[in-house]
Amino acid sequence: MSIPQPLAWQAGEGQRLSFANISLDMKADSAATNGRCSAFEYTAPAAFSGPPPHYHRSTEEIFYVLEGSLLFQLGPRQFEARAGAFVYVPAGSVHTFSNPAPVPARVLVVNTPGGFEGYFSEVARLMATEAAWPPSDRAGLLALMAKYDTFPAERQPA
Repeated sequence: MSIPQPLAWQAGEGQRLSFANISLDMKADSAATNGRCSAFEYTAPAAFSGPPPHYHRSTEEIFYVLEGSLLFQLGPRQFEARAGAFVYVPAGSVHTFSNPAPVPARVLVVNTPGGFEGYFSEVARLMATEAAWPPSDRAGLLALMAKYDTFPAERQPA
């Protein structure tokens, strides 16, 4: 393994991914951090229903709301996270979020360990051939989710 090099990005800089009216600006991927973490700015569009409730077996997530607000579900708890809110999601925790507001919301997301960012790259490629979210190939989407340590809540082991 090589030693990670310092990174510095200005606002709006980083690799941009867009799909289903969502945009991500990658700030640090697992290649840059030797797999330690990934970080990206996520813009959830207005009236965004969000991902279905899910969990990760080993990935932990940190959300820091930069602008707007998101409606979070973390286990049985549901709450609004306004600009400045911090949400930590440990591995194994069922969670989801949405943006019911009429304006976009921006959030900084940090994943540890790194690697989860690959999910978004693959989803962006998949959505290039789809008319709307979710994609028509549900089995393919579930396989892609599992590849990146993401599992539907209804499949959580007891």
